[in-house]
Amino acid sequence: MTLETVDPWFSRVSGPAGPARLFCFPHAGGNPADFLAWAGPLAPDVELLLPNLPGRGTRLFEPPIGELGPLVEQLTGAVSRLADRPFALFGHSFGALVAFEIARALRRAGGPAPVALWVSGAEGPQLRSQRRRVHDMPDDELIDVLREYAGTSAELLEHRELVELILPGVRADFAMNERYTYRPEPPLALPIHVLHASDDPHVVTDPVAGWTRETTYPPHVTMFPGGHFFLREHEAAVAALLRAGLTAVDPRNPYQDQPARAFWRTGVAEPDPLDITDVWRPKFAMGQDDPIITAGSCFAREIGRALLERGMHWYVAELPPPGLSAAERADRHYGEFSFRTGNIYTTALLRQWVEWAFGKAEPPASSWEHDGRHFDPYRPSVDPAGFASLDDLLAARQTTLAAIRRAVETAACFVFTMGLTEVWADRADGTVFPSCPGTIRGTFDPDRHVLRNLTFFEVYEDLAATVELCRAVNPGLRVLLTVSPHPITATATGSHALVASTHTKAVLRAVAGELAAQRGDVDYFPSYELITGAPFRSRFYQANLRTVGPEGVAFVMRHFLGPTSVSSTADGGDLSCDDAVLDYYNAH
Repeated sequence: MTLETVDPWFSRVSGPAGPARLFCFPHAGGNPADFLAWAGPLAPDVELLLPNLPGRGTRLFEPPIGELGPLVEQLTGAVSRLADRPFALFGHSFGALVAFEIARALRRAGGPAPVALWVSGAEGPQLRSQRRRVHDMPDDELIDVLREYAGTSAELLEHRELVELILPGVRADFAMNERYTYRPEPPLALPIHVLHASDDPHVVTDPVAGWTRETTYPPHVTMFPGGHFFLREHEAAVAALLRAGLTAVDPRNPYQDQPARAFWRTGVAEPDPLDITDVWRPKFAMGQDDPIITAGSCFAREIGRALLERGMHWYVAELPPPGLSAAERADRHYGEFSFRTGNIYTTALLRQWVEWAFGKAEPPASSWEHDGRHFDPYRPSVDPAGFASLDDLLAARQTTLAAIRRAVETAACFVFTMGLTEVWADRADGTVFPSCPGTIRGTFDPDRHVLRNLTFFEVYEDLAATVELCRAVNPGLRVLLTVSPHPITATATGSHALVASTHTKAVLRAVAGELAAQRGDVDYFPSYELITGAPFRSRFYQANLRTVGPEGVAFVMRHFLGPTSVSSTADGGDLSCDDAVLDYYNAH
């Protein structure tokens, strides 16, 4: 059996080219040639490709790459060049990490996608246990570790001259494995097949749980008897699995048995718009007594009101002090959300409030002063008269942070409505504001205040981090995401308002969908689609084509809580929307 180089980074077994390709990546310090035993069982349907890495094999005398990022970049480019037919990625142990990062890099680059990712003898990248540091051990100690791991030929390890030739590559592999840092991204839209052993001392955390987080598909799991290098004992069975996975054809048409709701004509175009049903199938139930907390953009105010009218337990953690009239309570934004932050339009601001509440970051002890009064930069409209002193402001802020803690620790469900991607940030300390300084309060400083239009990955990272932090203090918490159907009031990006609003909502909707698809404890409710969808022809908007009227609010809440939920006379108007003030600056 001979190998031929098809790219500087890959070789294939000589012979007829197969209709599918399998790229295989070995464990740290491993020899790709270990996979050659699969070539026969995979042929002629699957072509085996093995990596040519610097410091190993035919590239033995090249300096090895010791950083995973540059290695993945090179391998991703090579995989792209060789992706002229269906292909899959396979990795064992450290090789699973390499294969996983190649799959993510292909997606980021908009490149060809593998039909599947196969991971073997590896913990999920988010849940990896502590790595033993071996890459910088003295040679003799490192060789002893290789003997202990039993992944390198014992005969080879007896030849010191040969071992010294391979040690630089071995060290590079272990260094990449030990230094790996997981970066949150949406799960891969491809199947992940998890192979693991019954008695693997190097896989401490549950590999199924870890890898399930990284795919939108149900996990495919196969367990084999044996230890970390079980592949050697089960070569034929593993090869058969791989061949079946790459050559299987499902004869069923997946649309054949779909219900009417799955088709545009019968689900959307033909019914009366107000009779469209079964739009949302909740992942989890909300019981009558379950504490539910709410936060988000101005449309989110309707959620709490609707919960109360239905007799459900909307938990308000920050109550007004005694003696305030109804008008004063409304003026100070009590009872809009579960805590008195005011509108939280962006995921960056939500993460900031939650991290402040749980001590992950320290809020600046600062205020905006006007006419001798102090206003909170992070909720400038919440106390319209301001505070007499900075100390009073900071004390009030601490009250709200304590309310956030109580709310998160108590809640069974957190409903968060996302509104914007445009956020103004402070260059000096990195904090973000709910509105542009100088619009509601404060003074705009072009040298200090900068606009950030959050990307999909930034919104996803902020939201995922917030969910993780909340669930760390309340493991039973579930999160329900919505996207506000209110268009933006104005944009500072330079785009037309229509284009900017569409971009904003598309990013938020995509993030909500991805996170809900990834996690069983996160769901998405389609309030945005129920107002803006084509069959409704803007019927729920008022004359400004921005404010949702009472009919629209009731329609959304009927889908949210059921047909007997709400007969609202309220609208989703601009009364408490901080960003609505931007229209004041419209000179037209």
